[in-house]
Amino acid sequence: LSKIHKPNNPGRPIVSACSCPTELISSYLDKIMAPIVKTLPSYIKDSQHALEIFRDFSFLGQNKLIFTMDIISLYTVIPNDEGLRALKHFFDHRTVKPALKHYSV
Repeated sequence: LSKIHKPNNPGRPIVSACSCPTELISSYLDKIMAPIVKTLPSYIKDSQHALEIFRDFSFLGQNKLIFTMDIISLYTVIPNDEGLRALKHFFDHRTVKPALKHYSV
């Protein structure tokens, strides 16, 4: 996909993860983490959810700012150890505790 809003329109590769070595662990982690992520105050499900938040947002009062950011390589710049530490923190402090299943590989 071309990023038409970027200089020189760099591409974003689309790569299938089907049958890749990390497919099973990715699926497992997604099932464990999805309920936790949905409880975070910063969670936005989809565009419709974002529009609902924006519609209900009030700019009345003081000390309110609205801004946008463009982050370069969002996930590739998260240091592994800090990402794992954050994951462990939210996992340890979760209120939703799904039953863990054991998968054979």
